[in-house]
Amino acid sequence: EEALNGTTVLNTFALLHGADILRVHDVKEAMECVRMVEALKGK
Repeated sequence: EEALNGTTVLNTFALLHGADILRVHDVKEAMECVRMVEALKGK
């Protein structure tokens, strides 16, 4: 749980820099990142 904030930041960073696939254990939180990045990119 302590690593979740860092993981969320790194997932967001990866998505903003072109990652198409994330390998995660916390699917719900990762999907929040995906939706946020898509909204920021206007997708």
